[in-house]
Amino acid sequence: MQKMFIFLLIMATALGFYGCAQQERAGQEQVGTAESNKPPEPVQREITDLGGNVVKVPPAEKLNRVVILSPPISSIQYSVLKDTSRIVAVHPLTFRNANPGIIQKVFTNLDQVDSGFIKGFNVNTEAVLNLNPDIVFYYGPQLKKGLENLKVPIVDFMNPKDRDPITVTSAWEGLIRDIFDVKNGKTIAEEWERLEADLAVSLKKAEDERLTGLMIFSNNSGKIMVSGDHTYGDYWLEMSGLINGADEIDGEKEVGMEQIYQWNPDIIYVFMGEKASNYLQGIEGQDWSRVKAVQEKRVYDVPKGIFAWAAPSADSPLMVRWMLTKNDPSSFSGDEFNNIVKAYYKEHYHITLTDAMLASILEPNRERE
Repeated sequence: MQKMFIFLLIMATALGFYGCAQQERAGQEQVGTAESNKPPEPVQREITDLGGNVVKVPPAEKLNRVVILSPPISSIQYSVLKDTSRIVAVHPLTFRNANPGIIQKVFTNLDQVDSGFIKGFNVNTEAVLNLNPDIVFYYGPQLKKGLENLKVPIVDFMNPKDRDPITVTSAWEGLIRDIFDVKNGKTIAEEWERLEADLAVSLKKAEDERLTGLMIFSNNSGKIMVSGDHTYGDYWLEMSGLINGADEIDGEKEVGMEQIYQWNPDIIYVFMGEKASNYLQGIEGQDWSRVKAVQEKRVYDVPKGIFAWAAPSADSPLMVRWMLTKNDPSSFSGDEFNNIVKAYYKEHYHITLTDAMLASILEPNRERE
């Protein structure tokens, strides 16, 4: 009887061990099956941004929520992708420094794009996280502050040593094409190449007698800021065949009227602040009547299309062509330019410009009925 009991006990123990082993094996098989069914992790690509940082980014099809902290970059992305549905948030100046009618055409999802998450150029990490981005585009070290701890790729679009609109816009476009793996379509770089012939003719004619130009960066509350050397404004003036009157100063600097009288520019281009017509009609506290450009009524508001043309953007090749029509109308007619703008918008943005839309771009501060 005792032997029988011991035998049964041994059998029960053996069966228990066997059952546990079977359960463990079944569990392992289930884990293996689950792991085999799990989709593979997306292959990370490495890109080098314009700040020299090596950034790992997922495949282009995974980048569906893009946050753009640098205002002009949105125009470049649109020109490459012809679609804004992936852009979930932009800096508010993206819209403020653009033509309202054009922006509404471009951003068909305008009401869904957040532009209130950032104030000035100081980034709030929590506000960016709340946007649930797949990737963030920024411009330089100031905007990078607060982004370092994000668990998503952040891409710098600033080359601190470059202020040439040709190389800057071409580099921006090249970087976005790499990120979104786009290989087709007309590029901005090709547009710059097409412009070279027009520039060569214009600059050759200007060799004998180069006019002096001035880019008013801003004129607000009596403070006049001009674009000196090493600025985008300086490149626009020089590229279009003018001498930058403010070339002796570096960067954007505040100047007084006496300094402007000394420069006495032949042509003035106005980016921000007081509109061009106010220089001709009179600005309180500023006597512009002594300046040659005002006397000859050669003061012009910089156009606003997909972005303000005084800053680098997808419209930049049009900026120089437009300046040529003002600097020397005999070499490049306004009608010819109008046709170029319409063709450019059709090709790069798939937008058909009406005459009214074109006029609103080229004369952004003109009051219309």
